[in-house]
Amino acid sequence: MPKVYTSINHRILKWARRSAGMDPAVAAKRLKIESGRLENIESGLEKITFPMLRRVANLYKRPVAAFYLQDIPKSPEPVPDFRRLPQSERHPLSPEALQQIRAVSEKQKTAVALSAGGEFDWHFVGLLNDSLKKNGNAGYEIRSFLGVESQKWTNEYEAFNYWRRAVESNGILTFQITKVSVNEMSGFSLAYPQYPAIALNRKDPVRRRIFTLLHELCHILLGLSGLCDVSEMKNYQNTPQSKAIEEFCNHSAASALVPEDSLSDFDVFINHNDPDHWEELELTELANAFMVSHEMIILRLIETGKATNKFLTEWRESHPYRHVTRKKGDGPRETSPQKVIRTQGTNYVSLVLNALQSDQITASRACEYLDLKAKHLAVLERTV
Repeated sequence: MPKVYTSINHRILKWARRSAGMDPAVAAKRLKIESGRLENIESGLEKITFPMLRRVANLYKRPVAAFYLQDIPKSPEPVPDFRRLPQSERHPLSPEALQQIRAVSEKQKTAVALSAGGEFDWHFVGLLNDSLKKNGNAGYEIRSFLGVESQKWTNEYEAFNYWRRAVESNGILTFQITKVSVNEMSGFSLAYPQYPAIALNRKDPVRRRIFTLLHELCHILLGLSGLCDVSEMKNYQNTPQSKAIEEFCNHSAASALVPEDSLSDFDVFINHNDPDHWEELELTELANAFMVSHEMIILRLIETGKATNKFLTEWRESHPYRHVTRKKGDGPRETSPQKVIRTQGTNYVSLVLNALQSDQITASRACEYLDLKAKHLAVLERTV
């Protein structure tokens, strides 16, 4: 049987590859073809079969229909100004990161489209103004905004779910991504005026995800999309304005997670008199109480006068930072419907299911929005 070739717009091929953040050599390798052949395809000198087109569409994360457009889209989705990693040739985001950002952005647009006029009041986007930044009360304001008072947890997953529910209760979408290295990002936020979104790297240990969640919430309260790198305490080399924003988000997240008045409930904090030295067991007691890292506890102790920068330096020298990736299988085991809820969040899943139940969308479209196989849809509906 002779091969049947597609009549796609070859110019869309190059646009799709570039918008996916791939250079020709990488794309050709993943498509398992010669670089010269990819160049011929993109220039229109060689046509491709439909099976090849599907491989290309899967690689670039584009629908097959997009390659039949007459013109290149005038406004390809730009990467938001995250004010975290310099968007330059020296520091490009990986194709995996770009794809995850685009996927979350598309889900945010879906949420807005499916919402019936807005169940929430998103006046808080951009709420933190310059005067609030100066008076140092952001941690308190964040806890007040979330309705958080005192809290006690039996494990870090319970703590994570508690903070996530508090964030989502204000109409913020929360996602967990898995296909990006923790060496590149811990998470990002999209500070849109409706259904702002936060994405966390599920490969990160859960305590780091808790910090990232609050850090990115701070970006939304500032009205500035953000991208959090692998270390919440790292002084990333960026513009003075960006550095100030990151330091503010770091401090605000830390003080929201570990408020000073709650530290005062612990004898180990009240009775400690040597700011130049803390035993690891003492730090562990406090870190486990708040479900945060040892380094964050030390930084909060410095801010309260109970520890010194000298001790922090010594701690870092004796405990060098390591990129610790969450191991596969860590945490509770999950079914496919549970995975959808945990990776896409209650707000987004509920919006899609409500649209399905009101006949706004079909079951197949709901599965497409949720990245779910049809056989699991009924179980997901019962679970939610």
